[in-house]
Amino acid sequence: MENIQTILDQINSYIKEERSEEDIFQLIFSSLSKDPERDEKFIELLSNITDIKIAHVLFRILTLVKEKRLKKMIRRALYRLKSKGILIEEIPKEGESILKPLHVEPPKAFINNYDFIWDRILIVALPTLGKPTLYCFGLINDEEGLVKFGVRELSKKGFTEFFEDLKKGSSTPLIEIDAPYGAYLLSEAYQLSIDKGNLSRDFSHFIGEIKKIKKNYEKPLVYSYLFLGEIEKNIFLQKSDELFNRDIFKSWYINEELIRPYANELLDAEKSKLILNETQKKERFQMIYEKALFELFSEDRRLLFKRRLEETSYFLLKLGMEEEAKISLAVAMEIEKPLNRLQPNSFLLQLVINSIYAVLEDDYEKRSRDVSLIVRP
Repeated sequence: MENIQTILDQINSYIKEERSEEDIFQLIFSSLSKDPERDEKFIELLSNITDIKIAHVLFRILTLVKEKRLKKMIRRALYRLKSKGILIEEIPKEGESILKPLHVEPPKAFINNYDFIWDRILIVALPTLGKPTLYCFGLINDEEGLVKFGVRELSKKGFTEFFEDLKKGSSTPLIEIDAPYGAYLLSEAYQLSIDKGNLSRDFSHFIGEIKKIKKNYEKPLVYSYLFLGEIEKNIFLQKSDELFNRDIFKSWYINEELIRPYANELLDAEKSKLILNETQKKERFQMIYEKALFELFSEDRRLLFKRRLEETSYFLLKLGMEEEAKISLAVAMEIEKPLNRLQPNSFLLQLVINSIYAVLEDDYEKRSRDVSLIVRP
């Protein structure tokens, strides 16, 4: 048999690598010997690994083994894990449960949708044994990563009050989402911040706790709830302009520093001394819109907006807005394709137009305020 410490090191490595519970079970179960003293020491040391997977594996082994002494060792280890706060939420169905599991609230997650600078509020709630729930609060951004992060222990009442204050300050509703997906989004933002080197503090301990409940997703979660075939997608694509009539899309604009050159170009065209009729003006404006579209929306930027639309589609679905969710998903699926000059993407083109006029209107308001401050002599 392998040295016990070698096996324990391998188990810790499995946990760090987020290997499956089945892999850990196979490793531990195959490491049990017919030497009671060795097994007793092995089981005792296992209880020092404070991870929910170890508790689940020990419960499973408890239902399989026949030796009374080994069962007694495992019971002791499980009690030690319980005393350290390891919560047993699922017990194997085979046979009667030997230990009564402690009831604990499942993890929860809450999120709002993008604001005008593409930030989102994300909360992951991690219940802990005998203590107030640990709430991890993040402000995430798909280009910057984890903009802000904080952790609080709050009672149910304390969280309710805090949550109500958050809702008042949020530009979109805060909704509950699948907790593993919330943990995935927070971990994703944290990794992006690490890659960009813009973390002000080390949050690895708390992110480690969050990763215990996260799952890995090959695609955004909306694809687990919605499927659009090619025909259905094309039907919903025809309604893409309707999205901008919904409150949730009214804050969607291209960043000012990116769109301003085209806004200035449009203003210059408007002020041009060339004599153009209305049709010629419209054609010139359209050329500026399409120029902005093709210069701004590289493949990377299209993929960025694709993800935003996918996340928004899931958000709309959770709000009960199924048709809007399908339109948003249809647009997301279409955006991935290379832009076509003969048939520009209507959603992105409208986004360009809205963004240009938002800059021009903002400039006009600023000039109006400046003029109103002038006092006549």
